Formats: sequence, C-alpha cells, structure tokens
Amino acid sequence: MWTHTVDDASGGWLGDTYGTAVNSSGDLVGWGAPDAANAGQAAFIYNDTLGFKKLNDIIDPTSQWDLRVATSINDAGDIVGWGYHNGQLAGYRLHIPTLQVAMCEARGTTCGPGGDTDTICLLNDGLVDIMTPMCLSDPSA
Repeated sequence: MWTHTVDDASGGWLGDTYGTAVNSSGDLVGWGAPDAANAGQAAFIYNDTLGFKKLNDIIDPTSQWDLRVATSINDAGDIVGWGYHNGQLAGYRLHIPTLQVAMCEARGTTCGPGGDTDTICLLNDGLVDIMTPMCLSDPSA
C-alpha cells in the first residue's frame, strides 16, 4: 500500500547511511558511518518492529566478527554482506530470527523455557544460532 511517507533510516547516526536492499516484509539492510567524520563503518537492519539496529549489536560480541556492509536480505531474513572475522576480510551470511525473538534480544528480555536469557550467537560459518526458540513476556516491562 502506498503511504506517501518517507522513513528516516539513519538510526540517528551522524554520518552517511546507505540502504542496499529491502525484502517483501519491508526489512531494510545497508551500511553507514555512525560518526559525522564518516570514519567508521557498520552494517545495519531497519524494520518497523526493531527500528534501526547495528548488526554488530545483535551478534555474539565474542564471535570476532565486525560486520561492515549488508548487501542483501531475502524474505527468510538471511542477510549477506562483508566484514572482518578475526581481522581478515570475509563474506558473511547472517540469519535474522523471527521478529518476536529478535525483539527479545534487542530489549534484553527473558526468553525461552525456564526464563533463560535469549542469546543470538554468530557461528564461525556466518550463520546465527538462536539459543531459545520462543519468547515469553517480560514481567518487568
């Protein structure tokens, strides 16, 4: 449906942002510079549910990945692009979980059986492993 509106997908970054692909759900991926000097570079996703999110913020920080550019996203939520893994330039494929699970991670809510904290882990082959398949409502929210 045509809404005649334009969404700001900069995420509040002071530097330039570039959208590179959108899927049929309206999930946008791209890359940009978080600072006004355009000194850094990071890949992002933007959608109606999560808003603007750096991909590096939703992967396991111990994975040794620095995702710089997201070039495409398909309707299953698979994102491809390039970044650095252990300091070496490498391509990646990242699977964004269902929006409900991703929202739990973004909010830091409790998810899964027994109230385990939801975690998203980037594996060595570039895939994401969702440790818990369902999200429960957070009583403190």
